[in-house]
Amino acid sequence: MLSSQIIPTLAVLTGIALVTFIAFILIDIARSMALRQTALRLDRQVGKPLMAAAFSHPGRCPTGQCANLLQELDTVRAFVSGPGVGELASILTSINGAETHPD
Repeated sequence: MLSSQIIPTLAVLTGIALVTFIAFILIDIARSMALRQTALRLDRQVGKPLMAAAFSHPGRCPTGQCANLLQELDTVRAFVSGPGVGELASILTSINGAETHPD
């Protein structure tokens, strides 16, 4: 049987866990929205000029090279908007923190 002081402690710890979990979800949503906006900006700044160059001078690009450039841009855009950038930022932040605060 649980003592009378354990129930309020468990309730508080459960509340803290729930608030932390909800905060994590909100931060993850904000991060994914920011990365999506970055990918869209990349597409506008690089994709439109690349597409215009590919179709305005069709003889300038060897066969398939312009299509490969557009596929590579799509790959970069997918990387920027995916989870890899967030994980890379976390790793770099932890490495930077370890270098500035030696134990």
